Amino acid sequence: MRYPSLLTPTTIEKIELPSGKIVQIPKANPLFKVWTGKPVSDTYGNKLILSFNGKPAFAELAKLKIFQEDGWCGVWVDTYGNKYRTEY
Repeated sequence: MRYPSLLTPTTIEKIELPSGKIVQIPKANPLFKVWTGKPVSDTYGNKLILSFNGKPAFAELAKLKIFQEDGWCGVWVDTYGNKYRTEY
């Protein structure tokens, strides 16, 4: 699988399934800056707001944008708001 450069896995996360089987999942640890601009009104219960391309973003949307910029298609399935999101 080809990943965007900012999300290329650098390690493996081992997870034990309820069956007892252990699976290995590729894991990336991207670093984002915290948003320091104008405060946003909706933080979804105080979720951390990140700075991505000069705009406020939740981590889910920042990662989605990285994939989209690399040619992927996708949405954030927001189960709290019951919506499919591509923007803040």
